[in-house]
Amino acid sequence: MPDGTLLARFYDRTHGSIRLDARDYRDYDVESLQTSISVVFQNFARFDISAADYIGIGDVEHVENRERVIDAARMGAAEEVVNGLSFGYDTV
Repeated sequence: MPDGTLLARFYDRTHGSIRLDARDYRDYDVESLQTSISVVFQNFARFDISAADYIGIGDVEHVENRERVIDAARMGAAEEVVNGLSFGYDTV
């Protein structure tokens, strides 16, 4: 099972532990966790979306805000990679 499914609480762990701020991850409200984090699985055959959308879904409420997307790429050290793509942020 991919680690992202555990972090997004799609499933609960069956052994071991996951802690956030020293608290067991299962002590947190599932809905609160799921609205606070994003998981993007790297399966390009299934996600036919632009580079901007890949970055923007990290804050889905602002996915269409290109300025925020560009700022996020800059902060995540992805700006150079995106700028090197054929169509920049619009590259699928």
